[in-house]
Amino acid sequence: MKQRLQFLFFWLALIVPALCATATSFCKCTCFSNSTIIPLTDIPGESTAKKATCNDCNRQFCLSYNLPICKDAKDADVFTTCFQRDSTKDQMIVYTFIFVTCGLLIWATIRPYAETYLEKFRNRHSYNPVAQNGN
Repeated sequence: MKQRLQFLFFWLALIVPALCATATSFCKCTCFSNSTIIPLTDIPGESTAKKATCNDCNRQFCLSYNLPICKDAKDADVFTTCFQRDSTKDQMIVYTFIFVTCGLLIWATIRPYAETYLEKFRNRHSYNPVAQNGN
């Protein structure tokens, strides 16, 4: 049992950092009273593949997408908001917590039955001394 826990922690120590990507950023462009959400991946119109950040989420960024909701909009008509979704690390922590909690609840439910079965199994496979005649 101890080896299994050590293996689990070793596996988590290797896998979790690999999955810990940064949170996905989005730019909410509001033109007039309509809005749309744009994932901040690559900046349009640039020859180099530069990942956009929240600093790039500005009025010009929204207008460069030529969004239908921003047709005939001027700089004063555009409002921007940058936000992030949960990172993979956060999701991994939540899923691990749920998995461990469910596992403990299931074990608490079946433990009395499992212990009874395991005790019968151990007794069946244990060696009992055989009485010898004359000794």
